[in-house]
Amino acid sequence: MTAESRPIDELTGVVPDWITTRPDASVRVAVGYPDPTRLVITVSGEVDAASIDRLQETVWPRLSASVRSVVVDLTAVGFLGIPGLQLLTQAHMRCQQRGIGLRLVVAGHEVAHALHISGIDALVDCYPTLVEALDRDR
Repeated sequence: MTAESRPIDELTGVVPDWITTRPDASVRVAVGYPDPTRLVITVSGEVDAASIDRLQETVWPRLSASVRSVVVDLTAVGFLGIPGLQLLTQAHMRCQQRGIGLRLVVAGHEVAHALHISGIDALVDCYPTLVEALDRDR
């Protein structure tokens, strides 16, 4: 198993809290704190109109004053629709207003393409692995 494919708890020592609306939910969200100032949000599944509310409910309350950087891991996302792109744009603006660094982890061609077409990849630093995105803070 490579470092990139290990769950976040093996990388950081933090056990992620998986949050889903129901067992058959199209999106799963895990939240981990490598330390009190860094937040990692791991998303898997499909980010579309049906799943966006769950993602928003997870992200917005966690952008607290103590968080200095946020990494959103999209490597397990198979589809990133317009609502997901809008959420990432809003997250970028909120983080920028609060002085929080935002980074994305992107491995899939479809997600990378969506980020490129929307221009989000020009606004937010993108990394191929979670390890590289977390190392940015060191």
